[in-house]
Amino acid sequence: STLVNATQFWRRKACKIGDAKSVQFFHLGKGGGSTIYFQLLDYHLVFERSHPSPNFDSKLFKGPTTTLIFNIRDPVDRFVSAFNWRSLLYCRDGDKRKPYFKGKSNSRYPPYLYPDKVCLAGNKTEKILLHEEYQSDPNPLGEALCEDSPNFAYASEKVKNIAHARLSLNDWLSFLIDPDIYPAITTTGINKVMAITTEPRVENNNTSLLDWHTQQAIIELYSDSGLSSDQIDDIMKHKPQVNAKSEKKSEMMTHSSISSSTSKLTPPPLRTLGECCLARFFHDDYRLMKTMILDDREENLTSVLPLADVHSLVKTACSWGNDEQRTSCMRDLASMIKRRAEFLDYSRGSCENVVGVVKNVSSPLSSLPSEKVVREAEVDLGTIYYNQTTGGK
Repeated sequence: STLVNATQFWRRKACKIGDAKSVQFFHLGKGGGSTIYFQLLDYHLVFERSHPSPNFDSKLFKGPTTTLIFNIRDPVDRFVSAFNWRSLLYCRDGDKRKPYFKGKSNSRYPPYLYPDKVCLAGNKTEKILLHEEYQSDPNPLGEALCEDSPNFAYASEKVKNIAHARLSLNDWLSFLIDPDIYPAITTTGINKVMAITTEPRVENNNTSLLDWHTQQAIIELYSDSGLSSDQIDDIMKHKPQVNAKSEKKSEMMTHSSISSSTSKLTPPPLRTLGECCLARFFHDDYRLMKTMILDDREENLTSVLPLADVHSLVKTACSWGNDEQRTSCMRDLASMIKRRAEFLDYSRGSCENVVGVVKNVSSPLSSLPSEKVVREAEVDLGTIYYNQTTGGK
Protein backbone atom coordinates (compact mmCIF):
# COMPACT_ATOMS: atom_id res chain seq x y z
CA SER A 1 0.00 0.00 0.00
CA THR A 2 1.04 3.62 -0.53
CA LEU A 3 2.39 5.54 2.45
CA VAL A 4 0.41 8.82 2.60
CA ASN A 5 1.07 10.24 6.04
CA ALA A 6 4.00 9.35 8.30
CA THR A 7 2.14 10.44 11.42
CA GLN A 8 -0.71 8.02 10.64
CA PHE A 9 1.84 5.33 9.89
CA TRP A 10 3.18 5.52 13.43
CA ARG A 11 -0.28 5.66 14.97
CA ARG A 12 -1.46 2.51 13.22
CA LYS A 13 0.23 -0.59 14.60
CA ALA A 14 -1.13 -2.57 11.67
CA CYS A 15 1.03 -0.57 9.25
CA LYS A 16 4.04 -2.69 8.35
CA ILE A 17 6.89 -2.34 5.90
CA GLY A 18 8.52 -5.14 3.95
CA ASP A 19 7.79 -8.78 3.25
CA ALA A 20 8.31 -11.21 6.13
CA LYS A 21 9.09 -14.02 3.71
CA SER A 22 11.92 -12.15 1.99
CA VAL A 23 13.97 -11.09 5.03
CA GLN A 24 15.47 -13.38 7.64
CA PHE A 25 17.35 -12.34 10.78
CA PHE A 26 19.90 -14.78 12.21
CA HIS A 27 19.91 -13.73 15.86
CA LEU A 28 23.15 -14.90 17.49
CA GLY A 29 22.70 -14.95 21.26
CA LYS A 30 24.72 -12.59 23.46
CA GLY A 31 25.82 -10.46 20.53
CA GLY A 32 23.43 -7.50 20.51
CA GLY A 33 20.71 -9.45 18.74
CA SER A 34 17.84 -8.47 21.02
CA THR A 35 18.63 -4.79 20.58
CA ILE A 36 18.49 -5.27 16.81
CA TYR A 37 15.39 -7.45 16.91
CA PHE A 38 13.24 -5.08 18.95
CA GLN A 39 14.39 -2.01 17.06
CA LEU A 40 13.39 -3.60 13.76
CA LEU A 41 9.99 -4.42 15.22
CA ASP A 42 9.70 -0.94 16.69
CA TYR A 43 10.12 0.51 13.21
CA HIS A 44 7.26 -1.63 11.88
CA LEU A 45 9.48 -3.92 9.80
CA VAL A 46 8.36 -7.47 9.15
CA PHE A 47 10.81 -10.36 8.88
CA GLU A 48 11.49 -13.88 10.09
CA ARG A 49 13.89 -14.55 12.97
CA SER A 50 16.04 -17.60 13.66
CA HIS A 51 16.93 -17.91 17.35
CA PRO A 52 18.59 -19.53 19.26
CA SER A 53 19.77 -21.60 16.29
CA PRO A 54 19.74 -20.99 12.52
CA ASN A 55 16.99 -22.27 10.27
CA PHE A 56 18.62 -23.60 7.11
CA ASP A 57 15.42 -24.26 5.19
CA SER A 58 14.89 -24.22 1.45
CA LYS A 59 13.76 -20.57 1.51
CA LEU A 60 17.36 -19.45 1.85
CA PHE A 61 18.42 -21.52 -1.13
CA LYS A 62 15.48 -21.15 -3.50
CA GLY A 63 13.54 -18.20 -2.15
CA PRO A 64 11.46 -16.34 -1.22
CA THR A 65 14.13 -15.30 1.31
CA THR A 66 16.50 -12.91 -0.45
CA THR A 67 18.04 -10.90 2.42
CA LEU A 68 19.85 -12.28 5.45
CA ILE A 69 20.69 -10.11 8.45
CA PHE A 70 23.00 -11.36 11.19
CA ASN A 71 24.75 -9.82 14.17
CA ILE A 72 28.48 -10.13 14.92
CA ARG A 73 30.25 -9.68 18.23
CA ASP A 74 33.81 -10.63 19.17
CA PRO A 75 33.70 -14.45 19.59
CA VAL A 76 35.59 -14.49 22.91
CA ASP A 77 33.41 -11.77 24.39
CA ARG A 78 30.27 -13.54 23.19
CA PHE A 79 31.38 -16.87 24.68
CA VAL A 80 32.18 -15.38 28.09
CA SER A 81 28.94 -13.41 28.09
CA ALA A 82 26.94 -16.56 27.26
CA PHE A 83 28.71 -18.56 30.00
CA ASN A 84 28.08 -15.88 32.63
CA TRP A 85 24.53 -15.19 31.50
CA ARG A 86 23.43 -18.82 31.58
CA SER A 87 25.14 -19.30 34.93
CA LEU A 88 23.23 -16.32 36.28
CA LEU A 89 19.85 -17.61 35.08
CA TYR A 90 19.89 -20.91 36.99
CA CYS A 91 18.73 -21.13 40.60
CA ARG A 92 21.32 -21.68 43.34
CA ASP A 93 21.14 -23.10 46.84
CA GLY A 94 19.51 -20.48 49.03
CA ASP A 95 18.47 -18.39 46.02
CA LYS A 96 15.80 -15.85 46.97
CA ARG A 97 14.50 -15.61 43.41
CA LYS A 98 11.31 -17.45 42.47
CA PRO A 99 11.98 -20.81 40.73
CA TYR A 100 10.75 -21.03 37.16
CA PHE A 101 9.77 -24.40 35.70
CA LYS A 102 9.56 -24.31 31.93
CA GLY A 103 6.11 -25.26 30.73
CA LYS A 104 4.65 -25.01 34.23
CA SER A 105 5.38 -21.53 35.54
CA ASN A 106 3.82 -18.24 34.47
CA SER A 107 5.32 -17.54 31.03
CA ARG A 108 4.84 -13.80 31.55
CA TYR A 109 7.80 -13.79 33.91
CA PRO A 110 10.56 -15.96 32.40
CA PRO A 111 14.07 -15.68 33.89
CA TYR A 112 15.61 -14.26 30.74
CA LEU A 113 13.39 -11.18 31.11
CA TYR A 114 13.41 -10.97 34.90
CA PRO A 115 16.72 -12.50 36.08
CA ASP A 116 16.60 -10.41 39.25
CA LYS A 117 13.29 -11.97 40.31
CA VAL A 118 13.05 -15.39 38.65
CA CYS A 119 15.56 -18.22 38.11
CA LEU A 120 15.54 -21.41 36.06
CA ALA A 121 14.79 -24.46 38.16
CA GLY A 122 15.77 -28.09 37.75
CA ASN A 123 19.07 -29.97 37.64
CA LYS A 124 19.67 -29.66 33.95
CA THR A 125 22.91 -30.74 32.32
CA GLU A 126 23.73 -27.12 31.60
CA LYS A 127 23.19 -26.05 35.21
CA ILE A 128 25.36 -28.86 36.58
CA LEU A 129 28.07 -27.95 34.10
CA LEU A 130 28.03 -24.24 34.95
CA HIS A 131 27.42 -24.30 38.69
CA GLU A 132 29.05 -27.53 39.85
CA GLU A 133 31.72 -28.55 37.36
CA TYR A 134 32.99 -25.05 36.56
CA GLN A 135 31.53 -23.20 39.56
CA SER A 136 30.40 -20.23 37.47
CA ASP A 137 33.98 -19.46 36.39
CA PRO A 138 34.67 -19.36 32.62
CA ASN A 139 38.44 -19.68 33.12
CA PRO A 140 38.83 -23.46 33.61
CA LEU A 141 36.67 -24.18 30.58
CA GLY A 142 38.36 -21.50 28.50
CA GLU A 143 41.84 -22.72 29.39
CA ALA A 144 40.87 -26.33 28.71
CA LEU A 145 40.01 -25.28 25.14
CA CYS A 146 43.67 -24.72 24.30
CA GLU A 147 44.69 -27.02 21.47
CA ASP A 148 47.43 -28.65 23.60
CA SER A 149 45.25 -29.14 26.66
CA PRO A 150 44.75 -32.77 27.74
CA ASN A 151 41.13 -31.80 28.41
CA PHE A 152 40.54 -30.25 24.99
CA ALA A 153 38.24 -32.94 23.56
CA TYR A 154 36.20 -33.10 26.76
CA ALA A 155 35.90 -29.32 27.02
CA SER A 156 34.93 -28.99 23.35
CA GLU A 157 31.98 -31.30 23.96
CA LYS A 158 30.97 -29.38 27.10
CA VAL A 159 30.72 -26.12 25.14
CA LYS A 160 27.88 -27.69 23.17
CA ASN A 161 25.79 -27.78 26.36
CA ILE A 162 25.89 -24.01 26.91
CA ALA A 163 23.08 -22.10 25.24
CA HIS A 164 24.24 -19.22 23.01
CA ALA A 165 27.83 -20.54 23.19
CA ARG A 166 27.29 -23.86 21.45
CA LEU A 167 27.11 -22.34 17.97
CA SER A 168 29.92 -20.22 16.55
CA LEU A 169 29.64 -17.62 13.79
CA ASN A 170 30.93 -20.28 11.39
CA ASP A 171 28.13 -22.61 12.51
CA TRP A 172 25.51 -19.95 11.88
CA LEU A 173 26.84 -19.16 8.40
CA SER A 174 27.95 -22.67 7.47
CA PHE A 175 25.62 -22.77 4.47
CA LEU A 176 27.60 -19.86 2.97
CA ILE A 177 31.10 -21.18 3.70
CA ASP A 178 30.79 -24.90 2.98
CA PRO A 179 31.62 -25.50 -0.70
CA ASP A 180 29.55 -28.68 -0.57
CA ILE A 181 26.45 -26.73 0.43
CA TYR A 182 26.41 -23.19 -0.98
CA PRO A 183 26.28 -24.18 -4.68
CA ALA A 184 22.65 -25.14 -3.95
CA ILE A 185 21.77 -21.45 -3.56
CA THR A 186 19.84 -20.48 -6.69
CA THR A 187 19.26 -17.13 -8.37
CA THR A 188 15.88 -16.89 -6.63
CA GLY A 189 17.37 -17.49 -3.18
CA ILE A 190 19.42 -15.29 -0.89
CA ASN A 191 21.23 -12.52 -2.76
CA LYS A 192 22.04 -10.02 0.00
CA VAL A 193 23.67 -10.34 3.42
CA MET A 194 23.87 -7.62 6.08
CA ALA A 195 26.23 -7.89 9.02
CA ILE A 196 25.37 -5.69 12.01
CA THR A 197 28.40 -5.38 14.26
CA THR A 198 28.89 -4.44 17.90
CA GLU A 199 32.40 -3.55 19.02
CA PRO A 200 33.65 -0.99 21.60
CA ARG A 201 36.31 0.71 19.48
CA VAL A 202 38.82 3.13 21.01
CA GLU A 203 38.03 5.88 18.53
CA ASN A 204 34.39 5.67 19.66
CA ASN A 205 35.33 6.18 23.33
CA ASN A 206 35.22 2.40 23.84
CA THR A 207 31.50 2.31 23.13
CA SER A 208 29.64 0.30 20.54
CA LEU A 209 27.81 1.86 17.59
CA LEU A 210 25.23 -0.94 17.60
CA ASP A 211 22.25 1.41 17.82
CA TRP A 212 23.59 3.49 14.94
CA HIS A 213 24.32 0.39 12.83
CA THR A 214 20.79 -0.84 13.49
CA GLN A 215 19.34 2.50 12.43
CA GLN A 216 21.30 2.23 9.18
CA ALA A 217 19.93 -1.28 8.68
CA ILE A 218 16.38 0.02 9.15
CA ILE A 219 16.95 2.70 6.51
CA GLU A 220 18.41 0.07 4.16
CA LEU A 221 15.43 -2.25 4.63
CA TYR A 222 13.02 0.64 4.09
CA SER A 223 14.81 1.46 0.85
CA ASP A 224 14.80 -2.19 -0.26
CA SER A 225 11.03 -2.20 0.32
CA GLY A 226 10.60 0.55 -2.27
CA LEU A 227 10.32 3.64 -0.09
CA SER A 228 11.89 6.80 -1.46
CA SER A 229 14.49 8.83 0.42
CA ASP A 230 11.87 11.50 1.17
CA GLN A 231 9.45 8.92 2.56
CA ILE A 232 12.17 7.38 4.73
CA ASP A 233 13.21 10.78 6.05
CA ASP A 234 9.59 11.59 6.83
CA ILE A 235 9.05 8.35 8.72
CA MET A 236 12.24 8.72 10.74
CA LYS A 237 11.48 12.38 11.53
CA HIS A 238 7.96 11.67 12.79
CA LYS A 239 8.75 8.66 14.96
CA PRO A 240 7.13 9.22 18.36
CA GLN A 241 9.31 9.64 21.42
CA VAL A 242 9.49 6.54 23.58
CA ASN A 243 7.48 6.96 26.77
CA ALA A 244 8.74 5.81 30.15
CA LYS A 245 6.59 2.67 30.18
CA SER A 246 7.71 1.55 26.74
CA GLU A 247 11.32 2.36 27.55
CA LYS A 248 11.17 0.21 30.68
CA LYS A 249 9.66 -2.66 28.70
CA SER A 250 12.36 -2.29 26.06
CA GLU A 251 15.05 -2.45 28.74
CA MET A 252 13.66 -5.71 30.08
CA MET A 253 13.26 -7.23 26.66
CA THR A 254 16.83 -6.44 25.67
CA HIS A 255 18.37 -7.71 28.91
CA SER A 256 19.73 -4.28 29.69
CA SER A 257 21.33 -3.45 33.02
CA ILE A 258 19.20 -4.90 35.79
CA SER A 259 20.03 -4.13 39.40
CA SER A 260 19.24 -6.71 42.02
CA SER A 261 19.89 -7.51 45.64
CA THR A 262 18.52 -11.05 45.35
CA SER A 263 21.61 -12.55 43.69
CA LYS A 264 25.15 -11.71 44.72
CA LEU A 265 27.34 -13.60 42.29
CA THR A 266 30.06 -12.03 40.20
CA PRO A 267 31.96 -14.14 37.69
CA PRO A 268 35.76 -13.98 37.88
CA PRO A 269 37.33 -11.98 35.02
CA LEU A 270 38.75 -13.93 32.13
CA ARG A 271 42.47 -14.57 32.57
CA THR A 272 44.85 -13.91 29.69
CA LEU A 273 45.53 -17.60 29.18
CA GLY A 274 41.82 -18.32 28.80
CA GLU A 275 41.52 -15.38 26.41
CA CYS A 276 44.28 -16.83 24.24
CA CYS A 277 42.84 -20.35 24.31
CA LEU A 278 39.37 -19.12 23.40
CA ALA A 279 40.67 -16.88 20.61
CA ARG A 280 42.36 -19.91 19.05
CA PHE A 281 39.31 -22.09 19.66
CA PHE A 282 37.30 -19.57 17.60
CA HIS A 283 40.11 -19.00 15.11
CA ASP A 284 37.87 -19.81 12.15
CA ASP A 285 35.39 -17.15 13.25
CA TYR A 286 38.14 -14.54 13.08
CA ARG A 287 39.09 -15.88 9.64
CA LEU A 288 35.47 -15.53 8.56
CA MET A 289 35.40 -11.93 9.77
CA LYS A 290 38.66 -11.25 7.95
CA THR A 291 36.96 -12.50 4.78
CA MET A 292 34.30 -9.81 5.21
CA ILE A 293 36.86 -6.99 5.30
CA LEU A 294 37.34 -5.82 1.73
CA ASP A 295 40.32 -3.55 2.33
CA ASP A 296 42.71 -4.23 5.22
CA ARG A 297 45.77 -2.46 3.84
CA GLU A 298 45.75 -0.03 6.74
CA GLU A 299 45.10 -2.70 9.35
CA ASN A 300 47.63 -4.99 11.01
CA LEU A 301 45.74 -8.22 10.41
CA THR A 302 48.43 -10.39 8.87
CA SER A 303 48.21 -13.04 11.61
CA VAL A 304 44.74 -14.02 10.40
CA LEU A 305 44.08 -15.29 6.88
CA PRO A 306 40.67 -15.04 5.20
CA LEU A 307 38.74 -18.18 4.36
CA ALA A 308 39.64 -19.31 0.87
CA ASP A 309 36.54 -20.95 -0.57
CA VAL A 310 33.32 -19.23 0.47
CA HIS A 311 30.21 -17.97 -1.27
CA SER A 312 30.77 -14.55 -2.81
CA LEU A 313 28.02 -13.10 -0.58
CA VAL A 314 30.25 -13.48 2.48
CA LYS A 315 32.59 -10.82 1.13
CA THR A 316 29.69 -8.37 0.85
CA ALA A 317 28.58 -8.61 4.50
CA CYS A 318 29.62 -5.00 5.16
CA SER A 319 28.80 -3.75 1.66
CA TRP A 320 25.43 -2.22 2.43
CA GLY A 321 24.30 1.24 3.49
CA ASN A 322 26.27 4.42 2.91
CA ASP A 323 30.05 4.76 2.87
CA GLU A 324 30.21 5.63 6.56
CA GLN A 325 28.25 2.50 7.48
CA ARG A 326 30.42 0.25 5.32
CA THR A 327 33.64 1.66 6.72
CA SER A 328 32.39 1.41 10.31
CA CYS A 329 31.32 -2.20 9.83
CA MET A 330 34.72 -3.24 8.50
CA ARG A 331 36.56 -1.28 11.20
CA ASP A 332 34.51 -3.06 13.85
CA LEU A 333 35.54 -6.42 12.43
CA ALA A 334 39.17 -5.30 12.16
CA SER A 335 39.09 -4.16 15.78
CA MET A 336 37.84 -7.57 16.93
CA ILE A 337 40.68 -9.28 15.09
CA LYS A 338 43.35 -6.85 16.26
CA ARG A 339 42.34 -7.28 19.90
CA ARG A 340 43.16 -10.99 19.60
CA ALA A 341 45.95 -10.72 17.01
CA GLU A 342 48.82 -11.67 19.33
CA PHE A 343 46.95 -14.81 20.37
CA LEU A 344 46.10 -15.75 16.79
CA ASP A 345 49.76 -15.60 15.75
CA TYR A 346 50.71 -19.28 15.89
CA SER A 347 54.33 -18.48 15.05
CA ARG A 348 54.71 -17.39 18.68
CA GLY A 349 54.09 -20.91 19.92
CA SER A 350 51.51 -22.18 22.38
CA CYS A 351 49.27 -19.94 24.46
CA GLU A 352 51.45 -20.72 27.48
CA ASN A 353 54.40 -19.28 25.56
CA VAL A 354 52.45 -16.27 24.36
CA VAL A 355 51.09 -15.47 27.80
CA GLY A 356 54.25 -16.47 29.63
CA VAL A 357 52.69 -18.77 32.21
CA VAL A 358 52.74 -22.46 32.98
CA LYS A 359 49.28 -23.96 33.06
CA ASN A 360 48.41 -26.36 35.87
CA VAL A 361 46.69 -29.25 34.11
CA SER A 362 46.33 -31.53 37.13
CA SER A 363 42.67 -30.54 37.50
CA PRO A 364 40.41 -28.29 35.44
CA LEU A 365 39.09 -26.88 38.72
CA SER A 366 42.40 -26.47 40.53
CA SER A 367 42.48 -22.69 40.18
CA LEU A 368 38.91 -22.02 41.27
CA PRO A 369 38.01 -20.24 44.51
CA SER A 370 35.86 -22.16 46.95
CA GLU A 371 32.11 -22.27 46.33
CA LYS A 372 31.63 -20.23 49.52
CA VAL A 373 33.89 -17.47 48.23
CA VAL A 374 32.15 -17.41 44.87
CA ARG A 375 28.70 -17.36 46.43
CA GLU A 376 29.58 -14.55 48.81
CA ALA A 377 31.08 -12.32 46.12
CA GLU A 378 28.86 -9.29 45.65
CA VAL A 379 28.18 -7.17 42.62
CA ASP A 380 25.25 -5.35 41.11
CA LEU A 381 23.68 -7.38 38.32
CA GLY A 382 23.65 -4.29 36.16
CA THR A 383 27.43 -4.13 36.47
CA ILE A 384 27.71 -7.81 35.60
CA TYR A 385 25.61 -7.38 32.52
CA TYR A 386 27.26 -4.14 31.41
CA ASN A 387 30.64 -5.86 31.56
CA GLN A 388 29.27 -8.87 29.70
CA THR A 389 27.63 -7.08 26.84
CA THR A 390 27.94 -4.38 24.28
CA GLY A 391 24.52 -3.26 23.24
CA GLY A 392 22.23 -5.96 24.55
CA LYS A 393 21.85 -9.66 24.30
